[in-house]
Amino acid sequence: MAFQIANKVALVTGGAKGIGLGFVKNLLKNGAKGVTIADMDREQGDKAVEELAKTYGKDKINFVFTDVANTASFENAFQQTISKFENIDLLFNNAGISAEKRWQQVVDVNLKGAINGMILGFEDYLRKHKQGDEAVIVNTSSISAFLPIPHVPVYAATKAGLVALTRTWSHEAHYRRSKIRVLAICPSMTKTGLIKGDHSLNDEYTEIFLKSGLLEDALIQGPDFVTDETMKLISSAPNGSCWIIENGKPAYQYVFPDREKLRD
Repeated sequence: MAFQIANKVALVTGGAKGIGLGFVKNLLKNGAKGVTIADMDREQGDKAVEELAKTYGKDKINFVFTDVANTASFENAFQQTISKFENIDLLFNNAGISAEKRWQQVVDVNLKGAINGMILGFEDYLRKHKQGDEAVIVNTSSISAFLPIPHVPVYAATKAGLVALTRTWSHEAHYRRSKIRVLAICPSMTKTGLIKGDHSLNDEYTEIFLKSGLLEDALIQGPDFVTDETMKLISSAPNGSCWIIENGKPAYQYVFPDREKLRD
C-alpha cells in the first residue's frame, strides 16, 4: 500500500523558510497529524507557527530551535516531536546553507546534519515511533550533485554526499530491519535564500560561474513547485531513488549507470 501523508507526523529541518517551509505547508494541506519545524531561525520559525496555526490549529504545528550539526540538539527535535504528537513518520533532511568562505559550516550543516538525521531516524526514532508499516526520509540534495557548478564546489560535494547517503541507507538490509524508505530530491536553481548574495570563495569563482552560461540557461523555479513535486514522490517513489526537479518541469528520476555494463 502506498504511503499516505494524512494523519502522519513529520519533522522538517530548515523548515522556517524556503523549500522547508513549503514542505511544512504542503504536509499540513495534505492532512498531516502534526509537523515540527526544526530550525535555527527562531523569529521566522515562530512567525511560521503563528501563521499556520490560524488555518490548521496550534495542535498541529510545533517549532523547535535546532542546530542539526549538533547531535543533542537534533535529537531534542525528535524528542519534542514525539512529546507533542506521540509519533514520527517522516523526516525531511532539508537544512542547508551555501557559503563557500565558511566551508566548514557548509559541511557541518549540509552533510553532518543530514548524517545526524539519518542515524537518529534509522537507529531510534523513525524506526521505533512510526505509526504504520513504513516511515520515509526525504533528503534535499541538489542538481549540483550531478552537474558541475563551478563557484560552489564544497556545497556541491555536500549535496553529492546526500545522494550517497540516500543510496547506501536504502540497501535492502537496512530496509528490512527498519522499514524506512529513503529518497532524495535534487532541485535546480530555486528561488530561496540560498541564491541571494555572494556564496563564492572569491571573485574569481563568481566570474567563472557568470561566464559558464549556467545562469542564463536556468529557469529559476519557485519553492512551492519543488515541494508540490516532492509530495507526489513520497507515496511510492522507489527506495534509494534520486529525483531531479528542474526548470519548473515534472520531477524525473536520475538513473545511475550499471557499472558492470560500463566495464563491458
